[in-house]
Parts: sequence; structure tokens; C-alpha cells
Amino acid sequence: WSMIFCSSSSIFARPTRTKVSEGAAVANDYGDVSVFPLAIPMLCGPGNVAALLMFSSQVQGDVGGLALLIAITTVVFLLAMVIMFLSVNLQRLLGETGLSVIQRLMGLILSALAVQFIINGLKQIGIL
Repeated sequence: WSMIFCSSSSIFARPTRTKVSEGAAVANDYGDVSVFPLAIPMLCGPGNVAALLMFSSQVQGDVGGLALLIAITTVVFLLAMVIMFLSVNLQRLLGETGLSVIQRLMGLILSALAVQFIINGLKQIGIL
């Protein structure tokens, strides 16, 4: 008999369509999806640190602006926490098409942020 092997099962917890030959011993441990290690780097990784540094450099010591940045950051983290708690319900509500639309929209926002980072860097070194 053939088993389905998932090289990314430790991250996505779903098997791919890659099949393993009959003699291979593969653990069939796809049931536990309680650990998803990508959430922490998304929220506290280098991208977030770079964004916070860029935004805090734009307020340049303004206490009110810095307080607003901290408040907005806190709201974003709380919103992310609520979304993660309700993710199963949101997945059912949005369906495959809705998830695909949101994924592409987030990719577009990420691209816009990357372009803005490049423009800010070029301005800082005097090229623009």
C-alpha cells in the first residue's frame, strides 16, 4: 500500500500529493494541528521590527506621535489575537475563494510596504 508523505506537514499540517514508495516507513502523524510556528515570526519578526523602526523614525521624538504609534501597535496585536482565536470560524465563513482573495490582498499590501521601505532608504542616503 502507498502512503502520502508531506514534507511540510510540520508547518501546514496537511499532506501534499507526493506519494512514497511501498517500502518507506513514514510516520502518519497528521492529526495534531495545535502548533503552528509561523504566527510568532509574523507578529514579532524582523519585518515588524523594521516597520516599527520606520514609523517611529517618522515621528522623530514627538511624544504624542509615539503614544499614538504604541496605541496603534497594541490594537493591531489585539486584533491579530482575536483573529487567531476565531480563525477556524473565519475560514468556514470566508471559504476557499475568500481566503484566496485575502491572501492576494495581503501580498499586495506587503509589496507596497517593501516598495515604501526602499523609497525611504533611498531618501535617507540621498539618492532620491
